[in-house]
Amino acid sequence: MRFSTLAILAALLAIDAADTAANAGVVVESFSVSPTYVVYPAKPTFDLTLEFDLPVIPGSFSEIVTGSVTLSAGSTDQVILPFSVQEPPGASFTHDFIYSGFGLPSGMYATAYSYSFKDSHRDQFGAELFSTYFSSTGDGPVLTAVPEPSTWAMMVLGFCGLGFMAYRRRNQVPAATAI
Repeated sequence: MRFSTLAILAALLAIDAADTAANAGVVVESFSVSPTYVVYPAKPTFDLTLEFDLPVIPGSFSEIVTGSVTLSAGSTDQVILPFSVQEPPGASFTHDFIYSGFGLPSGMYATAYSYSFKDSHRDQFGAELFSTYFSSTGDGPVLTAVPEPSTWAMMVLGFCGLGFMAYRRRNQVPAATAI
């Protein structure tokens, strides 16, 4: 009789823990890249703010959240920022991931983020009771290039040349009317 009561109690606690974990999560509060116009060698600043809402698991003594955030610019430039924190059970907190180390040449770059975290619930002896995994991806603003001064100078010279050609054509007398 006692064993069945304990088994039912353990099953109810497991169901409650699973239900509580389903209501917890990691939410992207904001993602920004500034400036969005880059000039070589550009070093835009990426700022990803995540809000963690950790579940309360009965019997849990502490929670350890480990994982990483990946920030990318274009298809080849990316950085992985590791993350690890120990919090009391059921904690809610916000964390900023800031990076400004990309040395981007002029061009257009799509920006994106992804994250993956494991939330481990531990008992007072450090043994893992329950784990929850969170992951997601998202897109950010497109980084575009600001033309260099030499590009502006060539463009102005081109417009001046077109204007001069139009001026010369207007002042020429057509050959058919000269007779």
